[in-house]
Amino acid sequence: MFYSSKNRKLGSIDFHNKTIIPIEYDGISNWVEYGPEAHFVKKGTKYGIIDYNTGKLIIPVEYDGIDVHKGVIEIKKNNSYGVISWKNEEIIPCTYDRVFVDLDYFGFEKNHKDRIFAKKDNVWYAFLMNGKLLKSNVSTVEIDSDFLKYEPDSNEYRYHLKDCMVFTK
Repeated sequence: MFYSSKNRKLGSIDFHNKTIIPIEYDGISNWVEYGPEAHFVKKGTKYGIIDYNTGKLIIPVEYDGIDVHKGVIEIKKNNSYGVISWKNEEIIPCTYDRVFVDLDYFGFEKNHKDRIFAKKDNVWYAFLMNGKLLKSNVSTVEIDSDFLKYEPDSNEYRYHLKDCMVFTK
């Protein structure tokens, strides 16, 4: 597979010059870590995820920001945050002020429980990975302090995909 560019748009082609990913995107990432064989794609100011073998959208190009995790995707849309599955099914509605998916990726943390934290109107909520509410009024002591120090949309924050994407000049 090769990136392909035409009229300042990006896509991909195979060894036989067959288009796999339509040449209509403003940006394409190198790959999606912790997810399926896919690329992030950008059209205008919106992001989605596309299968790099078939060129079919996995997640529609409608989000202001996306961050992937094992089995779930944090999303940002209209200044609100939520969580969806890799099958584009809602886990946490996109109505929260902040979202944090707290996973132990490598199994190093003793007694770690994978959870999703979401904040709305200055109240934190804890959810299971399937979206079931565990607790409301969660103390920030229970939430990873490294996450809490980042402001949404700051350069350090996770929704900046430009660092992993290819763009045309």
